[in-house]
Amino acid sequence: MPEARINVEGTAYVLPTLDTLNLREWRILKRYSDLTIDQIMEVAGLDPGVMGGMLAIAIHRSDPSLRDQEVDAMAEGMNGYDMMEQLFAIAEATPDPTPAEAPLPESDSKTSSDEQTLSSGAVGDGDSEHSQETLSPASTGSPASV
Repeated sequence: MPEARINVEGTAYVLPTLDTLNLREWRILKRYSDLTIDQIMEVAGLDPGVMGGMLAIAIHRSDPSLRDQEVDAMAEGMNGYDMMEQLFAIAEATPDPTPAEAPLPESDSKTSSDEQTLSSGAVGDGDSEHSQETLSPASTGSPASV
């Protein structure tokens, strides 16, 4: 897949992907977006903080000698509408994944259709009246039955 590039004042910067960020870069993204890693992974759409943070990381990667204040000024000075247009153009130019590459529609946390999940979270055979008895023995009150 080709690298995504954002142009800022005539200079093209390669946007990183989330899976390539180091811990310092995650902290930069947190500072810009005020989102935790798990929140960033679930953000739908173009969050301005995430976009700015990714741009700041791209600028810093291209010239590590730049001070944080210089990188911030460049990233924060970027016209947001221009950046969105560039990101949309990148998305349109990126081919759709093949069926083998596409994520599965069901998450791993779901059970198969032939199993039912009980309210306790345990998988059972669907007989809810007797399911609890098969999961743990009934206590009779005597120490031997506990």
